[in-house]
Amino acid sequence: MRALLQFVFLMSALLRTSLHAQFDRASELAAAGESELAKGKYEEAVRHGSECATMSLAAGRTDQHIRCLTIAGRARVYQGKYAEALGVLQEAATLARAHLLQESEAAALIDVGSAQYYLGDYTNSFDAFHRALNIVERQRAQRWYPRMRQIVMANLAMIEQRLGHYLRALDMYRALEEGAASMRPSEIARLQSNIGALYRRLGDPYKAISRYEAAERLFAQQRDRDGEIGVATNRGIALALDIGDLSGALAAFERAARLATTSGNRREQAQATLYSSEALRRLGDLEKARTKAELALSIAEELKASEETWKALVSLGSIAEDAGKDDLAITHFRKAIQTIEKLRTGIAAITLRAGFLGDKIEAYDGAIRVLLRGHPDPEEIFHDLEQSRARSLRDRLKVALGNVARLRGQLNHGEALVEYWHSSDRVAALWITRQQATVIPMGSLSGRAVEDLISSLKSGSDQWESRARRIAQVLLDPLPLQGVSRIRVVADRRLQAIPFEALPLSAGGRLLVDHCEVSYLPAASLLAAGAAPRGWMPPWNRMLVAFAFGGAEPAKDLFDQSLPPLPGARSEVLAAAHALGGKAVLHLDEDNRKNYVNSSLAETPVLHFATHGVADHEDPDRSRLAFSTPANEVE
Repeated sequence: MRALLQFVFLMSALLRTSLHAQFDRASELAAAGESELAKGKYEEAVRHGSECATMSLAAGRTDQHIRCLTIAGRARVYQGKYAEALGVLQEAATLARAHLLQESEAAALIDVGSAQYYLGDYTNSFDAFHRALNIVERQRAQRWYPRMRQIVMANLAMIEQRLGHYLRALDMYRALEEGAASMRPSEIARLQSNIGALYRRLGDPYKAISRYEAAERLFAQQRDRDGEIGVATNRGIALALDIGDLSGALAAFERAARLATTSGNRREQAQATLYSSEALRRLGDLEKARTKAELALSIAEELKASEETWKALVSLGSIAEDAGKDDLAITHFRKAIQTIEKLRTGIAAITLRAGFLGDKIEAYDGAIRVLLRGHPDPEEIFHDLEQSRARSLRDRLKVALGNVARLRGQLNHGEALVEYWHSSDRVAALWITRQQATVIPMGSLSGRAVEDLISSLKSGSDQWESRARRIAQVLLDPLPLQGVSRIRVVADRRLQAIPFEALPLSAGGRLLVDHCEVSYLPAASLLAAGAAPRGWMPPWNRMLVAFAFGGAEPAKDLFDQSLPPLPGARSEVLAAAHALGGKAVLHLDEDNRKNYVNSSLAETPVLHFATHGVADHEDPDRSRLAFSTPANEVE
């Protein structure tokens, strides 16, 4: 019996020694895997991470098992093997949740969200990041809280940026910079690179390059190969597309492509190859550009990376357009649009879709531009125009795309709809009446001309008339306005800022508003939706509900924008009530509160707002009307 006990004790000791040895070896493999990730050696990182995970599981070390699964999963993300990565990372998140390892679960969820982001699955990516944030926010007392919160918020900002919510993303990045002390150097470098990309989108390439250079220095210090590749590509994009240094950009792209090919980062290889193609196209080397774009498309399709796929298709469309191959160009642009529409449809939350088409409009513009070179079919032009118009609003109202034939049936005699297209400095219009539909090519109009008109109108300068005349020569003179008593305008981009009523007609010098009634639509399809007909109303029903912005002093809205008093708002509302007759409910001055705007207004024929309206072109969901609160603050 004593001998048996000694044998059992000896075997237990040997087992413990073996487990300790396995744990020590697993720790070595984990350290090696993390080092290989930073150096861009992804195949080695996958192998060592997987081996470490197996050993840690055998040693009963769940925390290290999760750590090693995460290493292997991240390496697969860099390789572009997103489906494999998701399986491993979701396993890590599930294990961490089961063992109440909050930091590990949050980290795994962040990686899950990143893999979904690269697949274009923005809804689930957004959800994964928010789940991680909820875990982190419940652990404020932990030492790891500040850094982990920064990482989650940086990823959420990245999603907002990708979806076109640039101002939201900028606000988030500014807050992140204030707390950057809790982040590691490579994490700060990625933050700098993302901010640089955002500044480029906001039209400041020099500030973008400054951020890229700061990121490059940090990545080089940390020997972070993946970071170096990404920032080299971003720097090249700014040089090529914004500054015009095509040779410098091409060198940056080719360096990034070499690094990505060596490390096995297929997504970055696709990105660098794609932008090399664009630089070559702008340099006039169409054959080399086509070869690069086809390679980029092949890699993107292999990875199922939708963002890179549509970009490569747009590049191929532009190359075919430059070569005069219009049919091939249209084919590529149409495929790009199909990919974009599939991406957009996959975003479940309507609020996330606002701004999504911001950086993707070039696909729709490319199709329209090529169609205009021939004899464009109004139905085709309408379809491409409307696909890029007021999509979030149409989603909320559940309005279908419609067609030209239906629109013509919605218009009365003497009524016309003009839908403008404005890309770069080119303008065209789709003209629709009850009798006909036609596409009208127009002259060129710069964004600066529009801004000058608006500036002179705001300042009361006498120059507004000459500036309005020049714009009217492009936008109104080609239109067959004779016999038109009402015109509905669907403006595009910068043209949305123009008060068309104030544009003069060439015949007689009258303003458009003196010739016909002018109204506006964000999309022509909204006219096809129609309005429910109203029958006779009893006199005791409300005819009007009106709101007048009050206060004798300037106020600030929720976004800290200053709003001056509107001394005529009260008299405007009273005049509207007098003109309409019938029962009216008026909310004046401090009683002009948002909580009165609710479903009970649905049956009121006329709503009148005499208040400030702010149109936010960068982030449509932040467009707003100003209301007072009981404390006389502004919402």
